[in-house]
Amino acid sequence: LFDIDEGKRCNNLPTIKNEVYLIRGIFPSGELSNSSFYVTIGVTQLGAVISSRLQDLGIEGVFRATKDYIDFCLVKEEVNPYISRLELRPLPEEYIHGLPITVLKLISRNNLKGGEDDI
Repeated sequence: LFDIDEGKRCNNLPTIKNEVYLIRGIFPSGELSNSSFYVTIGVTQLGAVISSRLQDLGIEGVFRATKDYIDFCLVKEEVNPYISRLELRPLPEEYIHGLPITVLKLISRNNLKGGEDDI
C-alpha cells in the first residue's frame, strides 16, 4: 500500500533500449472494496485495478523499450494504490515482429495445459 496524496507512484525498472519485454503486476484481492486506481507504463494506461474482485488481479503488457528504463506507475484515484508482485521479463524479438512500436495490453490469457510460469 502506497500512501500518496495525489498523482502517481512509479517503479523505475532497468531495460535495454530496443529490446522487447513482458511486464506484469499482480494485485491482491480484498484490500478495499469498491475502489479503484490505474496502472500505466510511462504515460500509457495499461488497466484499472478494481478491488471489488474476488480474486487477485493480474495486469500485463508487452512493449519495446525506447530507453534504458521503463516506468511502471500506479495512479491514485479513490484510494492509495497497492501491488503484491511486479515482474519484468525479456521476450524474443519474434514475439512482436511486424507490430507497431507501442505497448500491447493482454486482453485474455488461456492456459492450454502449460505451467504457471510459461509465457
